[in-house]
Amino acid sequence: MFGGNDCIGNEIIIDNLIYTVVGVLNDKDEDNKNVYIPITLLKQSPNAFVSLLSSDISEEYIKAQYRNLGITTEHYDFVNLNALISMIKEKGILSCILLITIMLIFLVKWAISRGIKQYEIINKLLKKII
Repeated sequence: MFGGNDCIGNEIIIDNLIYTVVGVLNDKDEDNKNVYIPITLLKQSPNAFVSLLSSDISEEYIKAQYRNLGITTEHYDFVNLNALISMIKEKGILSCILLITIMLIFLVKWAISRGIKQYEIINKLLKKII
């Protein structure tokens, strides 16, 4: 955007608003060049904050950091993606176990019914022979 020059301190216009570049983030997204704007500068406030926390950062720490910025949990929902991902994995594993159990029940039922039919056929043949 700035020709590879040091862009910190330069201004850009987005939606008729002037923003000053205060830092550069290498997000390794070669296909899309992204501009990140602090939520406090947006025209409208979000109603939820979503974060993927590393294992060494607690949800309470993040909430405390937002409170330091004057953002309280009274007006916003905080979503911890790690907790959500863990819940989805847990529910997914339980769903797979349930599905496998149901399939095994149907397989056993099918095998029993097939065994009964074969027993009846063999029994009829034996009666004809005897």
